[in-house]
Parts: sequence; structure tokens; C-alpha cells
Amino acid sequence: MKRPFQRLDSRAWQNLLLVALCGFYGALILYEIVKGNTFASLGADHLAFWGAGFIARTAGFENAYDLTQLRRVQAPYIPPPPDPSWVFVPLPAAVLPVFLLPFEILSLLSPPVSLAIWTLLNGLGLFFYLRCWVWEANPEAPAGRTAALLMASFPVFTTLFWGQVNALLAIFVGEFLRAMRSGKPLRAGLWLGGLWLKPQTFLLIVPALLLQRQGWALLGFGAMSLLLLGLSLLIAGPQAMLRLLSLWLAFAEGIPTNIPENMVNWRMLGLRLGEFLPPAWAWGIAGTGLTLTALAALWLWRRPVAPSTQEFTVALLGTLAATGVIAWHSHLHQMLLLLPVLTFLIARRDAPPGAFVSLLLLSPFAMLGDALIVLMIRAGILPPLVRPDGLVTSLAGLGLNLWFLGWALQRLRREGRG
Repeated sequence: MKRPFQRLDSRAWQNLLLVALCGFYGALILYEIVKGNTFASLGADHLAFWGAGFIARTAGFENAYDLTQLRRVQAPYIPPPPDPSWVFVPLPAAVLPVFLLPFEILSLLSPPVSLAIWTLLNGLGLFFYLRCWVWEANPEAPAGRTAALLMASFPVFTTLFWGQVNALLAIFVGEFLRAMRSGKPLRAGLWLGGLWLKPQTFLLIVPALLLQRQGWALLGFGAMSLLLLGLSLLIAGPQAMLRLLSLWLAFAEGIPTNIPENMVNWRMLGLRLGEFLPPAWAWGIAGTGLTLTALAALWLWRRPVAPSTQEFTVALLGTLAATGVIAWHSHLHQMLLLLPVLTFLIARRDAPPGAFVSLLLLSPFAMLGDALIVLMIRAGILPPLVRPDGLVTSLAGLGLNLWFLGWALQRLRREGRG
């Protein structure tokens, strides 16, 4: 009798892996639907954007960031909790009013229909966008299959699972890179301004452009920033902007729906270490790591790097990865903004070793690790943790970002630029 999976070539193994991952993710989605967790977990972030869009359309933008209004709109779509004492906490959409305009249109539909359309648009748009990147980087590479495999990566799945807006961030980063490589820094800066969708994502890239004396790119970024902020103020008014600012400050302090213990940054590690160490030690370690990470990312740009070179793309990957671990609000799904850069490097066969495999397999195995830890705690093998779920997944995301940064430092040092 022949053993299964013998004599499979690389293409067959890739197809098998793609089927397995789709089955795994499909089972997770089906489980959430059967358990009635739609909008409690599955699509929860989309409900935040839908709710803000609905309020902006029906009650004005000044109320779109009001938690009381959001609770009234969102509560009917949240399944009853198993614990009657549980109090529903609304999910705010802390984005500029101009970015809520598409969700005003989607709010004309019911949340389930809106989520289905949003997921379809994001999924198809991202697939064809990544396919174009593969073809542009290497016309001889199998663009369709590579893009399909990348669509099965954990940043894509988590973005679609939660109903997030990270596909737009990926496009903004990708077009920034494309314009810089094409010698069009002003256009690149305009695209970079789109990162105001999640302002924490440009924490390091703007200082990097300053170090590189990329004046035209900075001018484009400044122009787009003024345009987005000006339009937001025009359509929403100063009261809405003040409420949004208050919401941003609340995000920095931490609100229940942020779940900072499950982020992929140094903040998460500080909170986790705080369960075992004195606060000064825990936050001392996290603060030191954050400072060294930021300095290492800026070190990538200490010498001039021509935007048209491969080194620029490598430095950009390291900088964006570092941003993910120093930002005060950074979840696993936000790593999607790395994907255009990684796609380019993967197609050029110049990506960090194991990057492709990590994108595909790290999260599923980390999820299994999370489940194992929960079982071991229940069995008394491990001491109880405040929030054991998500521990391995968060550490895996933190570690992967740091690995990308370390690889970029080593790669540029080898080229004599680091």
C-alpha cells in the first residue's frame, strides 16, 4: 500500500497547505457562528465602524464617538452574555470623520449584510492588489498562487475575521513604496498621509524620512494630513474632533475593548510581566525594549538609502515591523500593513528566512499553544494567569516583528549601510 502524500512536488504541497489553512480558518468562523458570537468576536470591529457610520448619518458626526450613543446602536446585535451581570461595553471607531464616510453608506444595510459586503470587497481587492505586487516584483513568479497563499496568512485572516480596515493601510503603504521606487516622492508622501487612518502606524516612518532628508515626501505627507484633518473638521465640526481626541487619549490609557494584554507590542509584554514581577521591573523591561526598538529602526536610516534600491524596501520593512511593537495600540491584524513590502521581497527571493512559512503557520500553531496553556492552567499544571487566552499568539506576533527588524539590520549591515 502506498503512503499518502508521496511524490508531491512543491506546488502540490502548497495547494495542500492552502486547503488545510482554509479548512482551519473556516472551522474557526463556523464555530463562532454556531456559538452565536457574531459581532461579539466575529465581525466585532466592523460593528464599531458600522455603528459610528450609522450615528453619523442619523444623528450627526458629533455623536459618532459618543459611547452612550454607540451602546444604544450596537447592543441589539450583540448576543446575550452567559453571565447576566456582564455589562456591554460599546466598541468605538477611533478614526477621523473622513474615514467614516464609507461606513455611512454601509450603514444603510443591516450589520450582517454590511459585514458580508465589506469582507468580500476587502478580500477580492487585497487578492488582486497582492497579485499585482508579485507580478511587478518578479514577472516570472506564479502571481496568482503566491497571492492566494498570502491571502491565507494570519494578518489577512484576522483582518477579515474582525472586519478591520487594515487592507486600506496595506494599500497606502504599498503605493508609498511604489511611488518612492519610481522617483515620485511627492506622490509617495500623499499616499503615506493615508496612514492617518491609524495614526500610530506612521510613528517611525516620518522621522525616518526626516533623517533621509526626503523633503518632497514629507511635503506630500503634510499636505495630505492637512487635507484629511481639514475635511474632517469641515464635515464633523470641532465638537466631534474633540470627542475623537478624547477617545484617542482613552485608547492610550486603555479601555476594555482594547484588550491590551493581547496586543503584539512592548505594552503587552509589560502587562504580562506585571503578573509575576513588580511594576517597576515589568515596565522597566518593556520601556527599555521599546526605546531600543525605536533606536534600532531609526538606525536603519542613518545613512542615505536610495529609494529605488532593494535596501530601501528592506529598511521600510524593518521600520514598519518596529512600529508595530512600539505603538501603544497594535494588534496582530495590524501586521497586514507589512504585507505589500513582504510580498515584494518574497517575489524577489530576498525576504527574511522563513517569512513566508511564518505568515502562514505561526498564528495557527500559536492558537493551539494558547489552547494548551488554558488546559494546563485548568489542570493545575500552570499557575493561573489574569488572561491566559492569546498569550502565545501575542508573543508570537511580537517576536515576528522583532525578527523582521533584526533581519533588516543584519541585511543592511552586510550591504555596508547599517
